[in-house]
Amino acid sequence: MDTLILSRIQFGANISFHILFPTITIALGWVLLFFKLRFNATGDGKWMEAYRFWVKIFALSFAMGVVSGITMSFQFGTNWPGFMETVGNIAGPLLAYEVMTAVFLTVAYSFIGACWLILKTEYTLQAKVVDWAKGGIWGLVLGLGAVSLATPLVSPRIFDKWFTFPEIVLLAPMPLLSALLVWMLWRSLQRLPNATDKGARAPFLYAISLFILAFGGARLFVLPLRSS
Repeated sequence: MDTLILSRIQFGANISFHILFPTITIALGWVLLFFKLRFNATGDGKWMEAYRFWVKIFALSFAMGVVSGITMSFQFGTNWPGFMETVGNIAGPLLAYEVMTAVFLTVAYSFIGACWLILKTEYTLQAKVVDWAKGGIWGLVLGLGAVSLATPLVSPRIFDKWFTFPEIVLLAPMPLLSALLVWMLWRSLQRLPNATDKGARAPFLYAISLFILAFGGARLFVLPLRSS
């Protein structure tokens, strides 16, 4: 076998090895949440023992996914140097954008999960979940800002779409509505927890609305706003 075939086998083995760990961590995160909730509900120490054991597996899988993913991104350059020399100015920023988006999307999903748990918990546990959501909202805001700033920088087509007339006028309500939803989300969290559980649905509804708005904005970035 020549060098080309060996390089392709190496990359195939790497990507096959890497994809196992994101899959495991995504599923295991929900299992860990179940263990934690069962322990809080029953006080049975066996649930906490299971949580402490599997959280180590989660941390190891996450670390292996990060390490193997970094190696895989470098192999684009080592296995296809001619290709990357030609498209590197495009592929490089896109790879960095993909990593950043993946990190902040995980933060956003965790925040939605915290808002959903506010509906399903009460008393001390609900107060703890509200604190999680109050901390997570800053990661959500940082992610929205970072992705919004990076998107026009990695794509000249999107940059032109954002900052030309009349598109800039049509898109202006998107960041304004997003800022309004974030403010309403923060205000709703400040009112929780309370004795009557009033407003417990509001953070989850605002978070879902913010996601719908974000994905609606993504549609506008990909498809033209008007026919040429």
